[in-house]
Amino acid sequence: MFLLLIAVLLLLSCISGELNQFNCIEVIPGRLFKDHIVSSKDESSYTDCIAFCMDHDEIWLSASLQKNKCNCHNKHFIATDGSTDSSSTYFKLDKSTNSHNCYDIYSCYSKGNGVYNVSLDGTKDDFHIYCDMDNGGWSVIQRRFDGSLSFEKSYVEYQEGFGDVDGEYWLGLDNMHTLVSSGDFEVRFDLEDWEGNTGYAVYSYFSLTDKHSKYQLNISGYAGNVGDAARSHDGMLFSAGTIDNDYWPTKCVDRFGGGGFWYNKCHQININGDYNNTAYGEGINWGQWRGYHYSLKSVSMKVRPKQK
Repeated sequence: MFLLLIAVLLLLSCISGELNQFNCIEVIPGRLFKDHIVSSKDESSYTDCIAFCMDHDEIWLSASLQKNKCNCHNKHFIATDGSTDSSSTYFKLDKSTNSHNCYDIYSCYSKGNGVYNVSLDGTKDDFHIYCDMDNGGWSVIQRRFDGSLSFEKSYVEYQEGFGDVDGEYWLGLDNMHTLVSSGDFEVRFDLEDWEGNTGYAVYSYFSLTDKHSKYQLNISGYAGNVGDAARSHDGMLFSAGTIDNDYWPTKCVDRFGGGGFWYNKCHQININGDYNNTAYGEGINWGQWRGYHYSLKSVSMKVRPKQK
C-alpha cells in the first residue's frame, strides 16, 4: 500500500499544465467509490483518468484501475463512503475555490518546483507563476540564473512585468502588490555565487503599496546567513528608467547597473543589477555576503503568507 501511494505521488509530481489548475489533490489508495458517478470511461492509467475527468465541471474524481475503469463523481459525492479495494485509488480534485498563491497549492498537495496557475484577483486560476515548492510553497516574484534577460527596463515595464516564468523574469510591481495584499506575507531571497556556495535571507514581514504610493517597500524581521542587507531599503519607493525616487543626488539606476529597485543612497543589495558585471555596485550584489565587486550567479526573490 505504501509503495502504491509513493508511485501515485510520483506520478502526480510529473503531471503539469492541466492538473495545476486544481487547488487541492488528495490521494487515498485502497478505496473504491461507486456513488454519484456522472461519467465513466475505460482508461489504463492515472494520467488518462485525471485528464478525462478534468473535462467535466464536477470536482470529484475516483479511479479504479483494476478494472481499467475511471469514474468521475459529482459534488454530492461523500469521500468518507466507499469500500476497501487494494487495487483502487481515489483522487479528490477541489475546484470550489481559487488558489491565490503557491502556498495555497503547496498546503493541499506538495509537488515539485515549476510553473503553476494561480488567481491573483480571486476570480480565475489563469495567472502563471513559478513556485518554489522545495522550500515550502514560495511564489517567485523575481528570478535570475543565466543572464539571458536584461533587467535594464523602463518604469512601466517594471510595473507590468517582463520575462518568462519558465526562465528569468520579473513578476511586475502591480502583480506583486495584488499578490501580497491578500494578507500578511514574508519574503525570501535565495543567492548563489559562481563557486556553488548558496545563501538565503528571510524577512518575516513584507508588504508593497500600490502605484499611487510608488510601490513603497516595507521589509523587516531578518533571518538567514548572508546579512541583513535589505534593511537599508525598508521604506523606499521604487525607481526605474527615468523615474528617480531614491535619496541620492544623482540617479542610482544609471550609476549601478541600470536595473530598477527600491534604491536608497544607493544600495546594499542590487538583485536587478547588470548580470556578471564586477564593477563596483553594478552587478548582482548582496553587499554583506560577497561584496560590491562580485556579481552573483543566481538570485531569486519569493513570497508566501506569513507562517504562524
